[in-house]
Amino acid sequence: MISRPLVLIKFVLHKLSQIFTIGLTLVFIVMTPNSYGDDSKTSYDHYLELLKLLDTGKIEQDKQHISYLGNFPIQESVEAIMQRIEAETFRIETDRNYSVHIIEVGLAQLAHLANQEYVQYVEMLQMEVMDAISKKNMDHRNQLFSAFEDALGVIRFNKKPLKTLDELFPEEAKRRKALVKGNAGGNYFRKSTQSSKEWIEDLKSKLEKSIKGQPEVIQGLLDMELADSIYGYRELPTIQVLMGAPGTGKDTTAEGYTDAIHN
Repeated sequence: MISRPLVLIKFVLHKLSQIFTIGLTLVFIVMTPNSYGDDSKTSYDHYLELLKLLDTGKIEQDKQHISYLGNFPIQESVEAIMQRIEAETFRIETDRNYSVHIIEVGLAQLAHLANQEYVQYVEMLQMEVMDAISKKNMDHRNQLFSAFEDALGVIRFNKKPLKTLDELFPEEAKRRKALVKGNAGGNYFRKSTQSSKEWIEDLKSKLEKSIKGQPEVIQGLLDMELADSIYGYRELPTIQVLMGAPGTGKDTTAEGYTDAIHN
């Protein structure tokens, strides 16, 4: 025969187990929407804020911010990192305090994110950095040369296509269809919804309609525009020099280029 106290204890434990189970269920129901809800708007805003924090003047913070861009495998991340390396190169050229580690961290992230389409632009950046650092510190030059070669060794074999910011956050893209001057990297005439690749492809089709039989000239203009788009504003602008006898298309090229970037 079971005593009354034992029955009472069993009853209490049974009720407590029910309450505990219900409590767990309620907590799960309440927490689940927060864990799996749509936070793309917040992530989008965080990404834009992150882009503003790549050059704070505090090396350790900048390194962390550059590394965190690796969580956003999109074209804009690659271009932002290249701009940041360009900014550090400008510090080298102008005898300011520079950080080799910033460039190394940037290259490590480029190796993680960039694909084959960016090989020639990373190589251009390598030449620029090597030229600047060779005049300052040969140890740093050798260090960065190895870092560039390691990054390019990975990038050359990466065939995975990169999404754009608008593809990653399609809802936000719908809100940003207007033309915005000065809000697309270094190019003031690019649509805010266009990636650098899309801008260059659009520009190429326009140039080919007005500049006939001079593919080298068109490619030179495209390289100049893409460099500006990737690196952003620079105190020393990119210059394209056209030389030749009268009637060889210099004026036509200048007019076609102006019309293409404005229309």
